[in-house]
Amino acid sequence: MTHFLTNKETRKKKNRAGLAMGLAVALLASMAFGYVWQRISLDQQLVSLERMAGNNQELLAEGKRLLLESQRINSWSAVERAAVERLGMAYPEKRQVVAAIMPPSGKKGGTGGLARSMLSPVNEAWSQP
Repeated sequence: MTHFLTNKETRKKKNRAGLAMGLAVALLASMAFGYVWQRISLDQQLVSLERMAGNNQELLAEGKRLLLESQRINSWSAVERAAVERLGMAYPEKRQVVAAIMPPSGKKGGTGGLARSMLSPVNEAWSQP
């Protein structure tokens, strides 16, 4: 007896090897893209880091320069030289110096005796020829 195959039996199974190969290629392509993206990002970060390190060195050098300039400006000799050269100032002569000496006050907390004691040597110095 001969057995004939039906239409259902004669259908071929679908070939799923192409789908698996396509997924494998897509996975490899995405991994390659991720690797390239990572390398580009890393290179950009390294360039940025080197630029920042260069800026840091420049700022440190300028900070040291400004510190030295500040110390030079704040030194007494520089202040004295600037006062003499720019402002025309000079040390007073001995006869121009007036010493204001405060005698001890008998009262505690009074300001009248303080003002009088501060002004009396000046008044005496002005009244002398």
